[in-house]
Amino acid sequence: MIKVKKDLTGLTFGRLTVLKQVEDYVSPSGRRESKWLCKCSCGNEKLLQVRTSQLTGGHTQSCGCLK
Repeated sequence: MIKVKKDLTGLTFGRLTVLKQVEDYVSPSGRRESKWLCKCSCGNEKLLQVRTSQLTGGHTQSCGCLK
């Protein structure tokens, strides 16, 4: 796992609360990015693995319940 500059554990992005860091995402070009295990506040029991850029950029804000 990549040592992250900022630990996102416990922070909330939209309806997602970050639980912990998980295995890194590796792009086809070999670039690595941290991924986080998140839980949605809608009550859905499914846990999501979301990349840092998707969380901090506002691209992923829920488990899909907002659509």
